[in-house]
Amino acid sequence: MQIDRGAYPEARTPWDDPAWRLEAIGWLDAELARTGVRELGARRVRVRPWSVIVRVEAAAPVWFKAGAPGAAFEAGLGEALSRWTPDHVLTPYAVDAARGWSLMPSGGELLRSLPPGPQEWTEALTQYADLQRGLVERVDELLRLGVPDARVPALPGVFDAAVAACVSGADARRLREFRPRLVGWCEELRAIGVPDSLDHADLHDGQILVAGAGRYTFFDWGDANVGHPFFSLLPAR
Repeated sequence: MQIDRGAYPEARTPWDDPAWRLEAIGWLDAELARTGVRELGARRVRVRPWSVIVRVEAAAPVWFKAGAPGAAFEAGLGEALSRWTPDHVLTPYAVDAARGWSLMPSGGELLRSLPPGPQEWTEALTQYADLQRGLVERVDELLRLGVPDARVPALPGVFDAAVAACVSGADARRLREFRPRLVGWCEELRAIGVPDSLDHADLHDGQILVAGAGRYTFFDWGDANVGHPFFSLLPAR
């Protein structure tokens, strides 16, 4: 296997645990056999602090993903989305929601690999909005799957927890002084009347697949939360 640790050569991940690795590869092998995938080359492993991904070379690549504990909900979420909004996401070959593992098919080329223009982005975002509208009535189910709660009423609490966990001293004081403005913005946002739904929270052209002429699918939901739909227009990078 080829191991890619990127900019995190010293990071300790489940991949470094022989027992975990044996169990995960055993699950992968069993699911590949069940689905009839025929391997055509060496596996490539991408190890990051937030996930372990194994690319299986086949007629069309197959992907095993194990999320970090904070993103383990992604496997169950992916399976649920494939039932609720199948036109907008990939359908997994297999999912182990309890362990946060999934086996995913190839979904086409990344939007990033093509020369998209305004029309392509307009169509992709329209389809993404369709996905969000279709999930408005499933917010409680999303939360039960473990998707983090960042709904507008919860945002001041999320802000407080982040400040307490991540900063101190003068920076923490400045952020606490800023808090009333945040509360006011939340009230303004609620007044618009757009309901909370699923927010990808890292939506960019490397997370969108071109599934066919004029059709796009969305993947990599490990940063997702239940929040205001418009937040998706502010990707993490």
